[in-house]
Amino acid sequence: MQYQVYRRTPGGMARGVYLRDAADTARPLVTKIGVKPSWREVGNSIGGHTKRDRVEFQLRATLTTTARWVQAPDQCLLAATGKEFDVRIDPTGLQPGMHYAEIQGRSQGMEPTSGPLFRFPITVLIPEPLPKADSANGSTNYNYQLVLSPGQ
Repeated sequence: MQYQVYRRTPGGMARGVYLRDAADTARPLVTKIGVKPSWREVGNSIGGHTKRDRVEFQLRATLTTTARWVQAPDQCLLAATGKEFDVRIDPTGLQPGMHYAEIQGRSQGMEPTSGPLFRFPITVLIPEPLPKADSANGSTNYNYQLVLSPGQ
Protein backbone atom coordinates (compact mmCIF):
# COMPACT_ATOMS: atom_id res chain seq x y z
CA MET A 1 0.00 0.00 0.00
CA GLN A 2 1.16 3.52 -0.71
CA TYR A 3 0.32 6.70 1.18
CA GLN A 4 -0.36 10.20 -0.10
CA VAL A 5 1.19 12.80 2.23
CA TYR A 6 0.12 16.39 1.65
CA ARG A 7 -0.28 19.90 3.03
CA ARG A 8 -3.25 22.07 2.14
CA THR A 9 -2.25 25.47 0.75
CA PRO A 10 -4.25 28.29 -0.85
CA GLY A 11 -2.94 27.09 -4.24
CA GLY A 12 -4.00 23.46 -3.70
CA MET A 13 -2.17 20.47 -2.26
CA ALA A 14 1.58 20.58 -1.62
CA ARG A 15 3.83 17.55 -1.20
CA GLY A 16 6.10 19.28 1.31
CA VAL A 17 7.05 22.54 3.00
CA TYR A 18 9.52 24.96 1.41
CA LEU A 19 10.35 28.10 3.39
CA ARG A 20 12.76 30.60 1.85
CA ASP A 21 11.40 34.14 2.19
CA ALA A 22 12.48 36.27 5.16
CA ALA A 23 8.85 36.63 6.24
CA ASP A 24 8.43 32.82 6.25
CA THR A 25 11.60 32.11 8.23
CA ALA A 26 11.18 34.91 10.80
CA ARG A 27 8.54 33.04 12.81
CA PRO A 28 7.40 29.46 13.48
CA LEU A 29 4.90 27.88 11.10
CA VAL A 30 2.05 25.71 12.39
CA THR A 31 0.32 23.80 9.61
CA LYS A 32 -1.76 20.67 9.03
CA ILE A 33 -0.22 17.62 7.37
CA GLY A 34 -2.47 14.94 5.92
CA VAL A 35 -1.80 11.24 5.29
CA LYS A 36 -4.18 9.21 3.17
CA PRO A 37 -3.85 5.59 2.02
CA SER A 38 -4.02 4.96 -1.73
CA TRP A 39 -6.40 2.08 -2.44
CA ARG A 40 -6.09 -0.17 -5.49
CA GLU A 41 -9.25 -1.31 -7.23
CA VAL A 42 -10.13 -5.02 -7.09
CA GLY A 43 -9.60 -5.54 -10.84
CA ASN A 44 -5.98 -4.32 -10.65
CA SER A 45 -3.39 -6.75 -12.08
CA ILE A 46 -1.32 -6.64 -8.88
CA GLY A 47 -4.29 -7.16 -6.59
CA GLY A 48 -6.79 -4.75 -5.17
CA HIS A 49 -8.51 -3.80 -1.96
CA THR A 50 -12.11 -4.68 -1.25
CA LYS A 51 -14.58 -2.46 0.57
CA ARG A 52 -14.15 -4.70 3.60
CA ASP A 53 -10.39 -4.02 3.53
CA ARG A 54 -11.13 -0.31 3.64
CA VAL A 55 -13.66 -0.56 6.47
CA GLU A 56 -11.33 -2.71 8.60
CA PHE A 57 -8.19 -0.66 7.92
CA GLN A 58 -6.53 0.91 10.95
CA LEU A 59 -2.89 1.87 11.19
CA ARG A 60 -1.31 3.03 14.41
CA ALA A 61 1.54 5.14 13.08
CA THR A 62 4.49 6.29 15.13
CA LEU A 63 5.68 9.69 13.89
CA THR A 64 9.29 10.86 14.14
CA THR A 65 11.09 13.96 12.93
CA THR A 66 14.67 14.11 11.73
CA ALA A 67 15.40 17.57 13.19
CA ARG A 68 14.68 19.26 16.51
CA TRP A 69 13.23 22.35 14.82
CA VAL A 70 10.29 20.25 13.55
CA GLN A 71 7.65 19.06 16.03
CA ALA A 72 4.90 16.54 15.30
CA PRO A 73 2.68 14.29 17.43
CA ASP A 74 4.30 11.08 18.65
CA GLN A 75 1.63 8.93 17.01
CA CYS A 76 -1.63 8.98 15.09
CA LEU A 77 -4.39 6.54 14.25
CA LEU A 78 -4.83 6.37 10.50
CA ALA A 79 -8.19 5.14 9.13
CA ALA A 80 -9.18 4.36 5.54
CA THR A 81 -10.11 7.98 4.83
CA GLY A 82 -6.82 9.36 6.14
CA LYS A 83 -5.80 11.63 8.99
CA GLU A 84 -4.62 15.23 9.39
CA PHE A 85 -2.47 16.47 12.26
CA ASP A 86 -0.73 19.70 13.28
CA VAL A 87 3.00 20.18 12.78
CA ARG A 88 5.18 23.02 14.07
CA ILE A 89 8.25 24.14 12.11
CA ASP A 90 10.49 26.67 13.89
CA PRO A 91 13.22 28.05 11.58
CA THR A 92 14.01 31.04 13.84
CA GLY A 93 17.13 29.53 15.44
CA LEU A 94 18.67 28.09 12.27
CA GLN A 95 21.99 29.28 10.86
CA PRO A 96 22.17 30.72 7.32
CA GLY A 97 22.15 28.01 4.67
CA MET A 98 19.94 25.12 3.56
CA HIS A 99 18.23 22.88 6.11
CA TYR A 100 16.26 19.71 5.42
CA ALA A 101 14.11 17.57 7.67
CA GLU A 102 11.43 14.91 7.34
CA ILE A 103 8.43 13.74 9.26
CA GLN A 104 8.45 9.96 9.00
CA GLY A 105 5.64 7.54 9.77
CA ARG A 106 6.14 3.92 10.75
CA SER A 107 3.71 1.28 11.86
CA GLN A 108 3.85 0.74 15.64
CA GLY A 109 6.08 -2.18 16.42
CA MET A 110 8.00 -1.81 13.17
CA GLU A 111 11.78 -2.12 13.42
CA PRO A 112 13.46 1.31 13.35
CA THR A 113 15.98 -0.04 10.80
CA SER A 114 13.22 -0.68 8.26
CA GLY A 115 12.23 2.28 6.13
CA PRO A 116 9.25 4.49 6.95
CA LEU A 117 5.82 3.91 5.40
CA PHE A 118 5.59 7.59 4.49
CA ARG A 119 7.72 10.73 4.58
CA PHE A 120 6.92 14.43 4.49
CA PRO A 121 9.84 16.65 3.38
CA ILE A 122 10.60 20.08 4.84
CA THR A 123 13.18 22.41 3.30
CA VAL A 124 14.20 25.74 4.84
CA LEU A 125 16.58 28.23 3.26
CA ILE A 126 17.97 30.89 5.58
CA PRO A 127 19.60 33.72 3.62
CA GLU A 128 23.08 35.02 4.42
CA PRO A 129 22.88 38.39 6.17
CA LEU A 130 23.82 41.36 4.00
CA PRO A 131 26.93 43.29 4.96
CA LYS A 132 26.42 46.74 6.40
CA ALA A 133 26.17 49.52 3.81
CA ASP A 134 28.93 52.11 3.58
CA SER A 135 27.61 55.03 5.60
CA ALA A 136 29.31 57.61 3.37
CA ASN A 137 27.50 56.79 0.13
CA GLY A 138 24.94 54.16 1.17
CA SER A 139 26.36 51.50 -1.14
CA THR A 140 27.63 47.97 -0.51
CA ASN A 141 30.56 46.43 -2.33
CA TYR A 142 30.96 42.69 -2.84
CA ASN A 143 34.42 41.31 -3.46
CA TYR A 144 34.74 37.72 -4.55
CA GLN A 145 37.75 36.07 -6.11
CA LEU A 146 37.04 33.14 -8.39
CA VAL A 147 40.04 31.00 -9.30
CA LEU A 148 39.61 28.52 -12.12
CA SER A 149 42.07 26.00 -13.47
CA PRO A 150 42.35 25.32 -17.22
CA GLY A 151 39.48 23.08 -18.35
CA GLN A 152 37.13 23.98 -15.54
